[in-house]
Amino acid sequence: FDDISVRRVNPSTVSEIVEEKNYYPFGLEHKGYNFGVNGRKHNYGFGGKEEQDELGLGWIDITARNYDPALGRWMNLDPLAELMTRHSPYNYAFDNPISFIDPDGMAPFWINNGDGTYTAEAGDSASTLATDAGISFEKAKEIMANTPNESSSLGNMGTYVDSEDGVEKSAVDEGDVVAVPEQVEAFETEKAKVETNEKIDKEIVSVNDEMKSSKDAKEQFVKEAKEINQEWYDFMNDPKNQHEKYGIEPGGGMGLWRAYKGDGIERRQKKKEKQADSVDKVIKKQQKKINKLKKQKQH
Repeated sequence: FDDISVRRVNPSTVSEIVEEKNYYPFGLEHKGYNFGVNGRKHNYGFGGKEEQDELGLGWIDITARNYDPALGRWMNLDPLAELMTRHSPYNYAFDNPISFIDPDGMAPFWINNGDGTYTAEAGDSASTLATDAGISFEKAKEIMANTPNESSSLGNMGTYVDSEDGVEKSAVDEGDVVAVPEQVEAFETEKAKVETNEKIDKEIVSVNDEMKSSKDAKEQFVKEAKEINQEWYDFMNDPKNQHEKYGIEPGGGMGLWRAYKGDGIERRQKKKEKQADSVDKVIKKQQKKINKLKKQKQH
């Protein structure tokens, strides 16, 4: 199925089909599945290309050539026919539309594997490699001459002149893989960079988690120190409690000081403050480590 549009006419009723197009592998449309199609004629169909029906021919305008899906053949000579002399210049997708597509009516493409290597499709050569890999024709010939091919009498994918038609061809078969050295190197460099950065990112996340725990611990120590301080403040402002707990008469400064020392309030408060300061130093070290890791990331 291709190019199906559904429009809701009324929420309380069924949906209305405004367009439906179904195709055989070579692009011929077949119909008869839904009779309630009420949309306008849409001239862009198979492969997203424009259907030419002015003369009732049923052709499709596929960029470089006109195509007849009823025959599975191009109606114009392949503009790059000299690169694929083993195939008819009118064939579509090497007569195998299940495995291949021809989006513009030109030559087949080397499949870019994304790692600096390219896989050949039927009809590919040094010329198409040069185009698809963005390198010079001479560089493509050099690469293919240095790529082994046991099925070739040359022992490699190098170019040769066909004795029957005098055309220069490449000893490359469908599925053969060639590597463009500079692109492979660039891919490996980028891959290593990505792996390094991923490792650094994981370490940054780990240190960040540790720093969060440290901040939580510091916050708890500060909170406890404040609670101890509040405990003493409340005691200082409660003469009744002072008298009942320590027998201190109102205004008994020295007695309050002894109570303060005797209950260890000062010691407990300073301990919590010291713990908070100690954790703060750890947090600063963790932040420095994160900043250092970020500088190590490759861009």
